Amino acid sequence: MNWKEFISGIILYFLPIAIFVVSIFVIPNALWVAISIIWIFTSLFYKLLTLPDSQERRERNNSF
Repeated sequence: MNWKEFISGIILYFLPIAIFVVSIFVIPNALWVAISIIWIFTSLFYKLLTLPDSQERRERNNSF
């Protein structure tokens, strides 16, 4: 791995993070947009994790 690949890798990994951080400081509304996006994704992920699987649903339906 030569230094050109190393530098391009650093740029590819840290440029989006740097743009995000700068946009938070430059545009205060970007902070609330980021918080809302993160909150939406975490709530969706939590709902997906807590969904009962199909077997549990069948057992619950049969019990009634």
